[in-house]
Amino acid sequence: MEEIWKPIPGYEEHYAASSLGRIKSIRRTVKDVRNGKERTRIFKEKVLRFNVSKTHGRASVMLSKNGELKRILVARLVCLAFHGLPPEGKENVLHYDDIHTNNIPGNLRWGSLKENAADMRRNLGYWPAYIDGRSKRPRKKLGDPLLNEAQVRVLLRLPSDMRHLRGLRTQLAEAWGVKPSTITSARNGDKGWQNLSTEPLWNMAKRLDGEFLGRDKA
Repeated sequence: MEEIWKPIPGYEEHYAASSLGRIKSIRRTVKDVRNGKERTRIFKEKVLRFNVSKTHGRASVMLSKNGELKRILVARLVCLAFHGLPPEGKENVLHYDDIHTNNIPGNLRWGSLKENAADMRRNLGYWPAYIDGRSKRPRKKLGDPLLNEAQVRVLLRLPSDMRHLRGLRTQLAEAWGVKPSTITSARNGDKGWQNLSTEPLWNMAKRLDGEFLGRDKA
Protein backbone atom coordinates (compact mmCIF):
# COMPACT_ATOMS: atom_id res chain seq x y z
CA MET A 1 0.00 0.00 0.00
CA GLU A 2 1.45 3.34 -1.05
CA GLU A 3 1.74 5.84 1.76
CA ILE A 4 0.12 9.15 0.81
CA TRP A 5 1.09 12.38 2.58
CA LYS A 6 -1.10 15.48 2.79
CA PRO A 7 -0.38 18.87 4.40
CA ILE A 8 -2.13 19.60 7.69
CA PRO A 9 -4.43 22.67 7.62
CA GLY A 10 -2.90 25.38 9.74
CA TYR A 11 0.53 23.75 9.45
CA GLU A 12 0.74 23.39 5.67
CA GLU A 13 4.39 24.46 5.41
CA HIS A 14 5.47 22.68 8.56
CA TYR A 15 3.85 19.25 8.90
CA ALA A 16 2.01 16.55 6.92
CA ALA A 17 -0.13 13.52 7.80
CA SER A 18 -0.11 10.19 5.99
CA SER A 19 -2.65 7.58 4.89
CA LEU A 20 -1.04 5.22 7.43
CA GLY A 21 -1.75 7.59 10.30
CA ARG A 22 1.76 8.99 10.64
CA ILE A 23 2.89 12.60 11.06
CA LYS A 24 6.09 14.12 9.69
CA SER A 25 7.81 17.47 9.71
CA ILE A 26 8.41 19.01 6.26
CA ARG A 27 11.89 20.10 5.22
CA ARG A 28 12.02 23.86 5.49
CA THR A 29 14.32 26.83 6.05
CA VAL A 30 13.49 29.24 8.86
CA LYS A 31 15.03 32.67 9.41
CA ASP A 32 14.60 34.34 12.79
CA VAL A 33 16.40 36.46 15.39
CA ARG A 34 17.93 35.18 18.61
CA ASN A 35 19.79 37.34 21.12
CA GLY A 36 19.67 40.21 18.65
CA LYS A 37 21.30 38.20 15.87
CA GLU A 38 19.71 36.91 12.71
CA ARG A 39 20.03 33.21 12.07
CA THR A 40 18.99 30.65 9.48
CA ARG A 41 17.91 27.17 10.49
CA ILE A 42 17.21 24.18 8.25
CA PHE A 43 14.71 21.62 9.50
CA LYS A 44 15.00 18.16 7.94
CA GLU A 45 12.07 15.97 6.98
CA LYS A 46 11.38 13.62 9.87
CA VAL A 47 8.60 11.24 10.91
CA LEU A 48 7.55 12.21 14.42
CA ARG A 49 7.41 9.79 17.33
CA PHE A 50 4.06 9.44 19.06
CA ASN A 51 3.33 9.85 22.72
CA VAL A 52 0.50 7.51 23.78
CA SER A 53 -1.36 8.64 26.90
CA LYS A 54 -1.61 6.04 29.67
CA THR A 55 -4.89 7.64 30.71
CA HIS A 56 -6.96 7.53 27.51
CA GLY A 57 -4.68 5.65 25.08
CA ARG A 58 -4.66 8.38 22.44
CA ALA A 59 -1.54 9.14 20.41
CA SER A 60 -0.27 12.71 20.16
CA VAL A 61 2.69 14.63 18.77
CA MET A 62 4.31 17.95 19.62
CA LEU A 63 4.16 20.52 16.81
CA SER A 64 6.09 23.77 16.57
CA LYS A 65 5.08 26.88 14.65
CA ASN A 66 6.37 30.43 14.99
CA GLY A 67 8.19 29.48 18.17
CA GLU A 68 5.05 28.08 19.81
CA LEU A 69 4.90 24.42 20.87
CA LYS A 70 1.59 22.61 20.95
CA ARG A 71 0.68 18.97 21.62
CA ILE A 72 -2.09 17.74 19.30
CA LEU A 73 -3.79 14.37 18.91
CA VAL A 74 -2.65 12.41 15.85
CA ALA A 75 -6.25 11.49 15.02
CA ARG A 76 -7.21 15.17 14.75
CA LEU A 77 -4.23 15.97 12.51
CA VAL A 78 -4.97 13.06 10.15
CA CYS A 79 -8.66 13.97 10.06
CA LEU A 80 -7.82 17.58 9.22
CA ALA A 81 -5.44 16.55 6.43
CA PHE A 82 -7.73 13.98 4.78
CA HIS A 83 -11.25 15.16 5.68
CA GLY A 84 -10.81 18.91 5.95
CA LEU A 85 -12.07 21.22 8.67
CA PRO A 86 -14.83 19.86 10.95
CA PRO A 87 -18.44 20.76 10.14
CA GLU A 88 -20.38 22.83 12.66
CA GLY A 89 -21.58 20.67 15.53
CA LYS A 90 -19.20 17.84 14.63
CA GLU A 91 -15.88 18.93 16.10
CA ASN A 92 -14.98 15.53 17.59
CA VAL A 93 -12.80 12.94 15.82
CA LEU A 94 -14.53 9.55 15.81
CA HIS A 95 -12.76 6.20 15.39
CA TYR A 96 -14.90 3.63 13.59
CA ASP A 97 -13.38 0.73 15.56
CA ASP A 98 -12.89 2.76 18.78
CA ILE A 99 -9.15 1.98 18.70
CA HIS A 100 -7.57 5.35 19.42
CA THR A 101 -4.21 4.40 17.93
CA ASN A 102 -5.72 3.24 14.62
CA ASN A 103 -5.52 6.59 12.87
CA ILE A 104 -5.77 5.68 9.19
CA PRO A 105 -8.11 8.14 7.37
CA GLY A 106 -10.76 5.51 6.59
CA ASN A 107 -11.16 4.80 10.31
CA LEU A 108 -11.74 8.47 11.16
CA ARG A 109 -14.49 11.02 10.65
CA TRP A 110 -15.80 14.21 12.20
CA GLY A 111 -18.81 13.67 14.44
CA SER A 112 -20.78 14.70 17.48
CA LEU A 113 -20.65 13.31 21.02
CA LYS A 114 -23.98 11.59 20.33
CA GLU A 115 -22.56 9.85 17.25
CA ASN A 116 -19.49 8.85 19.24
CA ALA A 117 -21.70 7.20 21.87
CA ALA A 118 -23.52 5.30 19.11
CA ASP A 119 -20.19 4.02 17.78
CA MET A 120 -19.26 2.78 21.24
CA ARG A 121 -22.53 0.88 21.57
CA ARG A 122 -22.02 -0.68 18.15
CA ASN A 123 -18.47 -1.79 18.91
CA LEU A 124 -19.51 -3.30 22.25
CA GLY A 125 -21.69 -5.74 20.32
CA TYR A 126 -25.19 -4.27 20.61
CA TRP A 127 -25.98 -4.32 16.90
CA PRO A 128 -23.01 -5.18 14.66
CA ALA A 129 -23.36 -7.69 11.84
CA TYR A 130 -21.09 -10.47 13.06
CA ILE A 131 -19.69 -13.04 10.67
CA ASP A 132 -17.23 -15.89 11.17
CA GLY A 133 -16.29 -16.33 7.53
CA ARG A 134 -18.93 -19.00 6.92
CA SER A 135 -22.22 -17.66 8.21
CA LYS A 136 -23.66 -14.43 9.54
CA ARG A 137 -24.92 -14.46 13.11
CA PRO A 138 -24.98 -12.12 16.10
CA ARG A 139 -22.18 -12.39 18.60
CA LYS A 140 -23.33 -14.03 21.83
CA LYS A 141 -20.94 -12.39 24.26
CA LEU A 142 -17.80 -10.30 24.50
CA GLY A 143 -14.89 -12.64 23.87
CA ASP A 144 -16.69 -14.79 21.32
CA PRO A 145 -13.88 -15.21 18.70
CA LEU A 146 -15.68 -13.48 15.87
CA LEU A 147 -15.32 -10.21 14.03
CA ASN A 148 -17.96 -8.16 12.36
CA GLU A 149 -17.94 -7.32 8.68
CA ALA A 150 -17.06 -3.69 9.27
CA GLN A 151 -14.10 -4.61 11.48
CA VAL A 152 -12.73 -6.92 8.78
CA ARG A 153 -13.05 -4.17 6.20
CA VAL A 154 -11.07 -1.83 8.47
CA LEU A 155 -8.35 -4.50 8.76
CA LEU A 156 -8.16 -4.93 5.00
CA ARG A 157 -7.32 -1.24 4.66
CA LEU A 158 -4.22 -1.60 6.81
CA PRO A 159 -0.81 -2.18 5.17
CA SER A 160 0.37 -5.77 4.84
CA ASP A 161 3.39 -4.98 7.01
CA MET A 162 1.95 -3.81 10.33
CA ARG A 163 5.20 -3.86 12.31
CA HIS A 164 5.71 -0.09 12.21
CA LEU A 165 2.24 0.43 13.67
CA ARG A 166 3.66 -0.48 17.09
CA GLY A 167 1.56 -3.37 18.35
CA LEU A 168 -1.70 -2.36 16.67
CA ARG A 169 -2.64 -6.00 16.05
CA THR A 170 -2.42 -6.78 19.77
CA GLN A 171 -4.38 -3.66 20.69
CA LEU A 172 -7.11 -4.49 18.20
CA ALA A 173 -7.30 -8.07 19.48
CA GLU A 174 -7.66 -6.93 23.10
CA ALA A 175 -10.26 -4.29 22.27
CA TRP A 176 -12.36 -6.63 20.11
CA GLY A 177 -12.06 -9.61 22.46
CA VAL A 178 -10.33 -11.95 20.00
CA LYS A 179 -6.94 -13.59 19.61
CA PRO A 180 -4.18 -11.81 17.65
CA SER A 181 -4.25 -14.73 15.22
CA THR A 182 -7.87 -13.85 14.39
CA ILE A 183 -6.75 -10.36 13.41
CA THR A 184 -4.02 -11.81 11.19
CA SER A 185 -6.40 -14.34 9.64
CA ALA A 186 -8.98 -11.71 8.72
CA ARG A 187 -6.27 -9.29 7.54
CA ASN A 188 -4.88 -11.96 5.18
CA GLY A 189 -8.30 -12.90 3.83
CA ASP A 190 -8.24 -16.40 5.36
CA LYS A 191 -11.19 -18.50 6.54
CA GLY A 192 -13.52 -17.24 3.88
CA TRP A 193 -13.46 -13.56 4.76
CA GLN A 194 -14.96 -12.97 1.33
CA ASN A 195 -17.85 -11.16 -0.32
CA LEU A 196 -17.66 -8.16 1.97
CA SER A 197 -19.84 -5.16 1.30
CA THR A 198 -18.36 -2.20 -0.59
CA GLU A 199 -20.72 0.20 1.17
CA PRO A 200 -18.92 3.08 2.96
CA LEU A 201 -18.21 2.03 6.55
CA TRP A 202 -20.02 4.91 8.14
CA ASN A 203 -23.10 4.32 5.96
CA MET A 204 -23.04 0.69 7.01
CA ALA A 205 -22.97 1.65 10.68
CA LYS A 206 -25.98 3.91 10.25
CA ARG A 207 -27.92 1.29 8.26
CA LEU A 208 -27.18 -1.45 10.80
CA ASP A 209 -28.47 0.61 13.72
CA GLY A 210 -30.60 -2.05 15.44
CA GLU A 211 -30.42 -4.53 12.60
CA PHE A 212 -28.28 -7.65 12.05
CA LEU A 213 -26.98 -8.26 8.57
CA GLY A 214 -28.66 -11.28 6.98
CA ARG A 215 -31.58 -11.23 9.44
CA ASP A 216 -34.95 -9.57 9.41
CA LYS A 217 -35.28 -6.73 11.90
CA ALA A 218 -37.44 -7.85 14.82
